[in-house]
Amino acid sequence: MSIETAYSLELKDVISALEANQYYRQGKLHDPRAFSCIGSDDCNAQLTCANLSKLPNEWIVPPYFKQSSDLSPHSSNCDYVKHKATAKNQKGNIDSSLIKTGNFNLILDLDGFSKPKADNLTINGKTNSGSITSYTKKSVSSKNKIQQKNSDIKSLRKLVDVYQSEDYDNSTTKVNINSSSFTLEKLFFNLDSKNKIKHQQHIYFGKATIYERKEEDKFYIIEFSTKHYHISKNKAVTDKPSIMVFKDQLQKHKHLRRFEKYVSTGNTFTCYFFGYPELQKYINFKLHNNYYNLFLRD
Repeated sequence: MSIETAYSLELKDVISALEANQYYRQGKLHDPRAFSCIGSDDCNAQLTCANLSKLPNEWIVPPYFKQSSDLSPHSSNCDYVKHKATAKNQKGNIDSSLIKTGNFNLILDLDGFSKPKADNLTINGKTNSGSITSYTKKSVSSKNKIQQKNSDIKSLRKLVDVYQSEDYDNSTTKVNINSSSFTLEKLFFNLDSKNKIKHQQHIYFGKATIYERKEEDKFYIIEFSTKHYHISKNKAVTDKPSIMVFKDQLQKHKHLRRFEKYVSTGNTFTCYFFGYPELQKYINFKLHNNYYNLFLRD
């Protein structure tokens, strides 16, 4: 059973398998078995990160987490027990001459992303969960080939992993949202390099800090580092985009707990938000009580 994210005992943080692979190559991780499951609050199954030490061009399948042994079972409440998805290993090595592109479908609720379950992303032909719908190869020249994959993506974390992965060409890999299709390059909006902002749906991301205005406040403010502007009534309104997050929600959502270590430190992190900006006197991203549209990466 492949698992998307796990708690790293070495880093004391929740990370994805792709992040674990990157941290291993940076010398920040050493033990492929030093992970535990986060499928439920009472699940502490020991996990192993497969392909932790391999380079991308050595992957038969991308890194993923799996149960280390039957001696460390999952809790009966674990999401990965309730929603098993077993992937078959792809035979043969990936040709280093292949240029990879993809065609992904975002699985969204009315308010955006929902709580992720077993959101597997492999380059196999099929999985039991049906997340991979097809896998094809086609030539584009005598020297290069394209390896194309269609898959469902159910979490913002996984979409960010695909965007950051060296496996995909962001200028050609497409993401389908309802009846619209965007390349990764067009879908992601870098707040650190662009300045004019419009009321458009994107994955907005950039360096940010988080602070509380008063200790008695029930919320924190995430503020992006770069100022942006929009045009309102023929006038330019300039502001640093911000997001209000309620303190109790950070405790309720495991994928957001790492925000707390940055509160009022002035240290920056990369913040990702899926949705539309609200452009009035200020530039705000509103969560509308859906915290799965928010993600942090160190």
